[in-house]
Amino acid sequence: MKNNNQKVVTVILILFINTLVLLLLAKFISVPCKVVLDMSYDYNSQKIYILSLNVIIIVVNLFFSYAYDYLKKKSNEILFYKKIRNVIFITLLCSSYFYITYLTAIIGDKPTKYSLLCDKLTEDSNDMFYRLNKLTYDEYTYFEISVNAPKINKKATNISFEYYYDMFPLNYSYSLEYDLPIKEDIKEKKFDSDQYHLHQWFEIKNNTKHVYYDEGQN
Repeated sequence: MKNNNQKVVTVILILFINTLVLLLLAKFISVPCKVVLDMSYDYNSQKIYILSLNVIIIVVNLFFSYAYDYLKKKSNEILFYKKIRNVIFITLLCSSYFYITYLTAIIGDKPTKYSLLCDKLTEDSNDMFYRLNKLTYDEYTYFEISVNAPKINKKATNISFEYYYDMFPLNYSYSLEYDLPIKEDIKEKKFDSDQYHLHQWFEIKNNTKHVYYDEGQN
């Protein structure tokens, strides 16, 4: 009974430490500008993955623990330390993908356009809402890929972009403004339904077309 209680406490401690380390690494890489560029950095999503991982680790450990109990031929003391060793091995093995992903992201984080985009984030940006101002077209193309933002004319300048995303319940919105040369064609759009809207229009300002785009779930 003593060994069983000791094993339970030890396993809980191992899982707790592993979870804490993974959450800290996930938080470290989940800076707003990275999340905008790549939603795989989203901290809320990573928390769900890590907690789900713990369920898998517990199930796998239970399976091997019962298998060991069924096949055991050694003393309980030797078996106890062997089980703990196996728990550590299984935990690290199951968590290896996350450790490799997080450490690679941290070690490989070199100054790139990430840094420039971070500088353009407004102060009210957070885990679910981001606003960036005065983007170039090349900088904006990152968002077209990472969050499936609307494609825009290559001659767009002075781009301001807002993005809101909430996983529970699933909800998102884009808000976009940019300038185009007066001779560039741009179509106005308007679509409304109970669950979705998409609006695009423009105004003539200082001999340029100032375009507005708004899309999201109602």
